[in-house]
Amino acid sequence: MQEEVENLNIQKENLQLNEKKSYSMSYLNSYSSVPSGNQNKELRVLKIGNSFLKLEVGCIIKTKADVIVSTNSKSLDLGSGVLSKLLIQAAGNSVIDEAKNKYPNGINNNSIAITNAGNISGVKYLFHATLSHFRREKNASQAFENIINASFIELRSNGLTSISLPALGAGGFGYPSNFVSKQMIECITNFLKLDKNSLNVNIVLHEKETELIKIFENEFLSCDKSHLKKVQSEQKLKDLNHKISFSNLKAKG
Repeated sequence: MQEEVENLNIQKENLQLNEKKSYSMSYLNSYSSVPSGNQNKELRVLKIGNSFLKLEVGCIIKTKADVIVSTNSKSLDLGSGVLSKLLIQAAGNSVIDEAKNKYPNGINNNSIAITNAGNISGVKYLFHATLSHFRREKNASQAFENIINASFIELRSNGLTSISLPALGAGGFGYPSNFVSKQMIECITNFLKLDKNSLNVNIVLHEKETELIKIFENEFLSCDKSHLKKVQSEQKLKDLNHKISFSNLKAKG
């Protein structure tokens, strides 16, 4: 019986490993080339407070933003990850040199390292966010919140107003796509609701990531409907209060 259980566990681990390899290869193929065209395509837009959250399809190095975020291991081995490699190819090796000088021992997980953007046109900084693999992360939701909040705080402290992020952790770090879409939009929305400044936030997905695009689109639509219901409810409450006030005035008259 024990041997049978062990065999089943081995089969399960092999299946999970094959799934991870398959997804990682798909992710690698997506980012191995820059999509054609000069501009990314804007799919969805949410207005949150004074800010805008957009879903873009295209290439993150073609985005229009002050800052681009990528995910890395805490050792900051820049260029080793799929997206990180693409950014370094575009930015140049000066980014690697700067990271080694500023962070010789790397940084803690769920935090960010900041470098210049090198040769990437129109971008001022690269934020290198560190994540643990999904299986080793005890509190994945908190990890996302820490990274996103840290990125936005640094953005504001540098007097910048726009930032572009990929689907954080959706590649080699093994985070499920549904989890990534929900957590990213929730964390970004929560920050923007409290921030009185006007920020432009872009989530940029590669055009070949068709399933991931659908998942993010659905999350955007869900968030939009929820926001619309809240606005409608608030308006009904205002209308009701106005009617009550008007009725009170008539009664006094």
